[in-house]
Amino acid sequence: MISKLDELRELREKLNISVNGLENIKENKSAILVSNHSCLMDIFYVPCVIDKDIISLISSRLMYKNDTLRKNVVNKYLNGFPIEAHGGIVYSQMCLEYSAKLLKDGHILSIFPEGAYIEDDGNIYKGRTGAARILFSSIGDEFKPSIIPVAIKIDGKIEELDNYFPTDNEVKINILEPVNYEEIYYNYINTDSRKEKNLCLHQVTETAMRRIANSIGKNYIDEYIELFPKNNVIYQDGETIKTEPAQNVEHVYRYKRELDSIIKNYS
Repeated sequence: MISKLDELRELREKLNISVNGLENIKENKSAILVSNHSCLMDIFYVPCVIDKDIISLISSRLMYKNDTLRKNVVNKYLNGFPIEAHGGIVYSQMCLEYSAKLLKDGHILSIFPEGAYIEDDGNIYKGRTGAARILFSSIGDEFKPSIIPVAIKIDGKIEELDNYFPTDNEVKINILEPVNYEEIYYNYINTDSRKEKNLCLHQVTETAMRRIANSIGKNYIDEYIELFPKNNVIYQDGETIKTEPAQNVEHVYRYKRELDSIIKNYS
């Protein structure tokens, strides 16, 4: 994996950003960092303060969209892994399975369970269960990664990438203690009920998101932020294919080959 630490350290020097709780990320231990999402810049703030090479699970549109500025900024500072949320269950499941492989390979992953943000809202919303699914699918007898809530509090309104990186907003990152999921995982593996398994996944996710909300004095809203359907799958070269024809085996395997290539680069 190509280290982005030098670029991130240089970026941190430009920002008014502070961090507490770094001791909660243990040396040589795989982990999933789950954070609240209040603006696009969040995806840079988390790796900026960790001072470790991490992999950011982000929208495939942010990684592949034909938007030169955004692509250049993302590629400069992040080791990204695409999450395709608009291609149906085949694509989303494939992304989660590959993410679990990265976790089992010893990486630290960063993810935003809310999946989107509402500008100037300030609330913490119900998280989707992707992080919990990655976690539970990777656990083994000798492998028990951490899932760590990371709270981001921003003073003032953050402008998007139009100004590259703003420097006048105060950003506080609070890395909380890992979620204790052992009992929830025990219940998860000891039920055949899909409904009960989903409840376990939601319990892990909600625990993390409520702790984030409490740590920065925000309201927790037990509702999802609506994801506006894009009705297409986007590939590495920026090409988009409508969701329905993208279910064709040829297109699915094209996406799989692209994920295989990314995984190989992170080995």
